Amino acid sequence: MPDSLSPNPASRFHGLAQVYARCRPGYPAAAINFIVERCGLGNGSVVVDVGSGTGISARLFAERGMRVLGIEPNGEMRASAEAAAMPAGVAAPIYRDGTASATGLPDASADAVLAAQAFHWFEPEAALREFRRVVKPAGWVILMWNERDERDPFTADYGVIVRSAPEAAAI
Repeated sequence: MPDSLSPNPASRFHGLAQVYARCRPGYPAAAINFIVERCGLGNGSVVVDVGSGTGISARLFAERGMRVLGIEPNGEMRASAEAAAMPAGVAAPIYRDGTASATGLPDASADAVLAAQAFHWFEPEAALREFRRVVKPAGWVILMWNERDERDPFTADYGVIVRSAPEAAAI
């Protein structure tokens, strides 16, 4: 049974990788393009995606020519990310075991550190300390979320269901 409310990041999404990969929404191209432009990222820029899950956001940055390192403590999620197909000629992200507070990466090794739909799972002070250590001077820490537009009737009804079953919110 999934333990989506577990405080242990390695087991939090145990048993959910396939559902997560199939059902989790992506991110609008306009949002990714805005981040790339605003942060001055380009071919060869190093982006560390912390809490990378099944690699949804990592792949979007890799497709734009960045070298992406996904940090994910859950082995099932990492395996799902590694198995995802990439377009021909695009270097796949590299995924490593680690957490937001212990990435295992060298000091000042990233042009940007990204947490996409994940920062709320982290211990904020420890994570930000690690992000500051890993990001280069003048680099970027990017926190990104999708937001539900509850003006849409279907999405509003979905929100009611999620709020009544907190264990479903983790999916």
